[in-house]
Amino acid sequence: GSKIRIEVGKGGIVFNPDTATAAIGDTVEFHFYPKNHSVTQGDFDSPCGTGSLTNGFFSGYVPSASEEAPNVFQITIADTNPIWYYCSQGEHCASGMVGVINPPASGNSLAAYKAAAAGS
Repeated sequence: GSKIRIEVGKGGIVFNPDTATAAIGDTVEFHFYPKNHSVTQGDFDSPCGTGSLTNGFFSGYVPSASEEAPNVFQITIADTNPIWYYCSQGEHCASGMVGVINPPASGNSLAAYKAAAAGS
């Protein structure tokens, strides 16, 4: 499969890109930038939380004083269902630090997830 790079916290409280499309077998790599971020799989209906999701991923907090941290968090795509994720550090999620892999063609959108996160 292919490798997809997502930068965590580079240039602000953001994931870049915040939307990715991945095929089964692809590896998504999260690269961390200052100062201290995480990648946490979430439930669309519970922004900034895991909701009913019981087997989601969590990178742990990956600190970096400057430049890119040496730790890279990887997930392998098992299906093409949407994967919603956020940074669980402080107010980062509520500030819009959310993302999606394989967003649905219609219905739930990243914009809606981000808006709901802002209210969480």
